[in-house]
Amino acid sequence: MDAQNIIKDILLSPSGSFASVLAFIFGAFWLVHWVTIKVALITKDHNEFSKTNQAMLQDIKDIHKEISYLKGSFELMMKSKDSFLQSKSPITLNDKGEEVAKELGAVDIIQRAWAKIKHKIDTQENLNNAYDIQQFCIEEASVSPASFFEAHDLHNIKNYAFQKGEMLQAYMRIFGILIRDKYLSEKGINIDDVDTHDPSQKI
Repeated sequence: MDAQNIIKDILLSPSGSFASVLAFIFGAFWLVHWVTIKVALITKDHNEFSKTNQAMLQDIKDIHKEISYLKGSFELMMKSKDSFLQSKSPITLNDKGEEVAKELGAVDIIQRAWAKIKHKIDTQENLNNAYDIQQFCIEEASVSPASFFEAHDLHNIKNYAFQKGEMLQAYMRIFGILIRDKYLSEKGINIDDVDTHDPSQKI
């Protein structure tokens, strides 16, 4: 039975009237409106859940990165034969670090990947000062170097570390420092501002 016959039956029924047809149409519109609202709410809830889920996954990813960095730092402290960084703040390369950077062609490697590196840093949230930028550059280079460097360059760095019998992270920290220097320089930020925002300098 089609809609026309349904309306005709309503009009011809004992209680049928124009008001009945209006009631029927109103009821249909109300039902459509109700379903639309429910669908919108379900969609909103799904989107909110997706956002919450994505935020949780990002938090887990960040925690994993921090743990990996700390683990690598501890192993580096225990196993490394050489230190390439000066302990003074802001952190800089020592003579050995400068020598290794030249052997690796670190400046050229960074320059080749600079657009990728700069975009990665630019799109990070919560990098509010020079210290934040420093920490991100060192940690990202150490834990997730593929997000900074081209595959063939990273392969060469890994081979260099293997031949020297050193942990990869020892060399990636060199790159992190050089990336920090280049990025801060381009942004017109004084490297001494790292100390200004370094929590350990406020103790």
